[in-house]
Amino acid sequence: MKWQPRLVVAVAAWLAAASAGFAQTAEDALKAVPDQALGYIIINSLAEASGKIEALAKRVGAPLPFTLLDKFKTETGLEKGLNAKGSVLVAFLMGDNGQPAPVGYLPVSDYAAFAAGVNGKADGSVVEVGLTNGKQVVIARKGAYALITEPRFRDALETALKAAPAGTSVTPVQPWVLDHDVSGVLTTRAIQMLTALGRQGIGMAKQFAGGVPPELQPAVKMLDPLDNFLRDVGTDVSNVVAGARLDKSLNLTVGLASLFVADSGFAKAGAAVQPVEGGPLVGLPSVPYAFAGGGPISEATMQGMAGFGLQMIAAAAKDQAEKVKKLEVATADMTRGIRAMSILVGSGKGQGTMFESMYAVVKVADSQQYLRGYKKYIDIYDEVAKDLKIPAAGAMPQQEMKAKEVTIDGLPGLEVSVQLKNLDDLPEQQKQLMALYFGPDGKMNVTSVAADKNTILMRYAGLDVTKAFLKEYKTKSDALASQRDVTTTLGLLPQGAQTVGLMDLSGALQLANRVLTMVPQAGGLQLPAFPAAPPIGMGCKLSAGSMDLRVVIPTNTLGALGAFIHQVKGGALN
Repeated sequence: MKWQPRLVVAVAAWLAAASAGFAQTAEDALKAVPDQALGYIIINSLAEASGKIEALAKRVGAPLPFTLLDKFKTETGLEKGLNAKGSVLVAFLMGDNGQPAPVGYLPVSDYAAFAAGVNGKADGSVVEVGLTNGKQVVIARKGAYALITEPRFRDALETALKAAPAGTSVTPVQPWVLDHDVSGVLTTRAIQMLTALGRQGIGMAKQFAGGVPPELQPAVKMLDPLDNFLRDVGTDVSNVVAGARLDKSLNLTVGLASLFVADSGFAKAGAAVQPVEGGPLVGLPSVPYAFAGGGPISEATMQGMAGFGLQMIAAAAKDQAEKVKKLEVATADMTRGIRAMSILVGSGKGQGTMFESMYAVVKVADSQQYLRGYKKYIDIYDEVAKDLKIPAAGAMPQQEMKAKEVTIDGLPGLEVSVQLKNLDDLPEQQKQLMALYFGPDGKMNVTSVAADKNTILMRYAGLDVTKAFLKEYKTKSDALASQRDVTTTLGLLPQGAQTVGLMDLSGALQLANRVLTMVPQAGGLQLPAFPAAPPIGMGCKLSAGSMDLRVVIPTNTLGALGAFIHQVKGGALN
């Protein structure tokens, strides 16, 4: 019969349309975002999100006594007609009172049944209803979603009902939203509003800058760069997105990204960032550590960081203007050609100072030129510092610095000796902390060596220790990066991340225990040892399209964290 094929096609088309209408995926939730939204949150599948949170709680040794989704249904009564496999949208719109107001978009497969469950109207009109937990809410229907909010935000819900979809403005964030279990987005509208408010606050602060004491004027001068930064954010950033994801192996990722406007200043700056040859952790040794990290760093960034310190020195050395000017020139010379830096803070063995457990690798255009600039800087700094009148005498010790050219395994180097003065004028607790960092006599050596044309190795120790660092670098320059636990963490970070940071919880707690021994108020408190596990990782990737920052906690680290918490709860503190 001729009508049968037509019937089959019609039924198939109806089923496809029905299933698409009830799917309410994260992509569908994006399509529902109203064009007037300041921001929004998307939960990628209610049931899956609920299951993953329960799995995460169990992994860290704190299993939930209930199912999150079931608890939500029981406490609210929002159960019938709710599509538990659908994705949830919460849009923030400006209310009549000038404040952002949340409007939830709950995925429904049968709105009439959904509304009947809370004594609402099946026709989808706006109505106030009571939930099982006694709270009053306003609900209405828009397409395949039940809109819901508090009665005080009714105007925002009605705005959402009338609003057109955001359309292509959500396209840039779609890959991020689809890749995360939960995502939060700031729209261009919100970014421009927030940066305008920030700049307004800076403008007000500038009006009172004249009454700030001279020694704090350097901080006031930072207002202009901050104002310029907020101005650029308002024009160059289209969206800010944040999110979290728990993968099938229960590795947890939390991320934040700024999406750049095409051909903007931020986009061009992001495109110009190049990865470090050998990787961001290049040169760092395989030793017990608390923190480690590295990545590219520009001359401008280094000079900006040094500039604030120079302003503080200038404020305290008004009678040494000529020397301060020479110091500014020396700082520019020293930072010229810097390309990248990596640092490792060792966990220590309970002996020696905190600085003695640090390793640094600096990538430069010309290592010998860097050492010459470094020596020139130290020589001039010492001339300025010895006559420096520091405000709030006794709060900070003065220091004397001397630089001496040395040779290490036939390679040029520089040994800088630092001597803190006036230690007896410090409060006892601060004196103990200074001893932890510098030693009881306030002395410290900083030794640098030009390992090759583009590499400076640095230790906060003497020649012999630096020589051992040089030997390890020549033998295996990727010693830390090739550790098994480290590779586990690095594999979870964004591919091509130019900047990487690691925190080994075992080493961090060892370091914390060393600090606690110097704090009388701690009463001898010592934290228990943390189980061996991969480090927590941070990775930042800059490109023409975005700045993408991720923090990852590997599944074995989550498990170790659960064991540690259980140990602490059991009274394992000493």
